[in-house]
Amino acid sequence: MRLATPNKHMIELREAEEYWDTEQTEVGIWANKYVMIVRPKSFDPGGRAPMGAADANGEYVVYYFAGYRDGKQLWEVDKRNMKCVIMDKDYMADIRKALGK
Repeated sequence: MRLATPNKHMIELREAEEYWDTEQTEVGIWANKYVMIVRPKSFDPGGRAPMGAADANGEYVVYYFAGYRDGKQLWEVDKRNMKCVIMDKDYMADIRKALGK
């Protein structure tokens, strides 16, 4: 229910992704992290049924989205600050400069 409040919310998701290096025949784990700043557009609490799973759902506006692998940033999309950084290249830098920002 906290995500249904009309405020900005920071959501951080983490996963452990297994990879297999076919050349070195090594198996390892990547520590992935995703960070989002969102605000709800709509929220449906869903139905209720005895012993039933929750079927709540919501739709959100995403203001910020970033992805990291093993602590290194892979991408960052920030609507408010006009940033789109993918693999260390800022694709909006020239536009910000042209607009005097």
